[in-house]
Amino acid sequence: MSNLSKRSPARPAAILAVLGGLLQILGFAAGVVGAQAGAVDFGDFNPVLVVVLGISGAGAIAAAYYAVRGYRIAWGFSVSLHGTLFVVFLFATPTIQGIGVPTALAFAPTLLTGAITTLFAMAGRDY
Repeated sequence: MSNLSKRSPARPAAILAVLGGLLQILGFAAGVVGAQAGAVDFGDFNPVLVVVLGISGAGAIAAAYYAVRGYRIAWGFSVSLHGTLFVVFLFATPTIQGIGVPTALAFAPTLLTGAITTLFAMAGRDY
């Protein structure tokens, strides 16, 4: 596979996807450490969600790497993963606000995944 052109919208999308993936893995680690220390009470949250967050973060980083290298399947996985995360984070925003997180911070993952999805979708003609 060939690398994408320098002007492809997939390049900034990949950078944002790696950033988002790292934040997801950080959230996973914080959830695990907090739960072990007894500092985090999941309450209505399912702890499985924390594990899924870490796995999808690692998948996002790997898919972004291969999408920039020109692999169509990685591009498709990135679009579908971030599109799904966009919807999940959009509907989870009120729940996140309910545990005391400010509105802007609760809405930030939605904006990030929306931007990644849009940029990867705009790069569709490059694949």
